Amino acid sequence: MKKQTLLVICLISFLLAGSSFYAATQYIDAMAAEKLFAPVVKVAAGKEISAFEPITRDDVILVQEEVDEILPGSARDLDTVLGKRSTQTIYEGEQLLVEKLTDTQLLPEKGEARYEFPLLSIHPLTELRKGDHVKIWVKYKSLSELQDYPAPLHFRKPMIRQICYLKVSLQA
Repeated sequence: MKKQTLLVICLISFLLAGSSFYAATQYIDAMAAEKLFAPVVKVAAGKEISAFEPITRDDVILVQEEVDEILPGSARDLDTVLGKRSTQTIYEGEQLLVEKLTDTQLLPEKGEARYEFPLLSIHPLTELRKGDHVKIWVKYKSLSELQDYPAPLHFRKPMIRQICYLKVSLQA
């Protein structure tokens, strides 16, 4: 055989071997990705889902996560979480757990109900700061009962003056 023929045969053999190796590695990577990764719903970058706020499509993304990193009870489909409400604040990059979501409306929408804060005794009177935990009891009233009430008050800074004012006005 001539050297040229031998060189062509070697080149074709090398190209066939290289393409077979490439196809085999792509197949193995696809199989590994299928077994090692699964879709999970997370909060989108730059977003935060506040408690009791409805979840929109802009708030969440579907990402491929390592199977070992997926928490038990995580949502796996976007449609299962859209429109639901979170029972607590969920931050950027956090997986959405099904037990933290609810279909029922926990609090009435703005303008649908009135919030009453009974202020019976405040001893000692301390300043409320951001991050303080305050217990609030919500008492629902029917729409016919709400029609006799004046417009709701909204808190403004400084908070202590508002609390004292509300205490006086509620006792009167």
